[in-house]
Amino acid sequence: MITNDILGMTIKLVIFLPMILVSIYLIGKIYSKGDIVKGNKMKVIERLQLSKDNTLLIVKVENKYYLMGSSQGKIEILEELDNKTFSKNDSFNTQGNLNMKSLKEIFKLKGEKDENK
Repeated sequence: MITNDILGMTIKLVIFLPMILVSIYLIGKIYSKGDIVKGNKMKVIERLQLSKDNTLLIVKVENKYYLMGSSQGKIEILEELDNKTFSKNDSFNTQGNLNMKSLKEIFKLKGEKDENK
């Protein structure tokens, strides 16, 4: 009696386990084809860690750039940046990562833009 139960469970396992694994694989393939999942619409260009919980980000969403602030459980768009600030390869006009010098340049450009209004 016990061997019949074990044999029945083994047969069910052999039949249904491959079906479940194939289903998981196909679902993964279907969801990986979307633009949002692949990250084609949004890209983090630069990141500056200000403290343990606070970060400044420059994010490109389609063809627009944003200066964003990230703190504990909160993300805000601080400013929409001018496209002239960036080169064709989405890097800031300085070499390497975002630093205090490049941040000052962004805020300087923002100040000039505000004065011209």
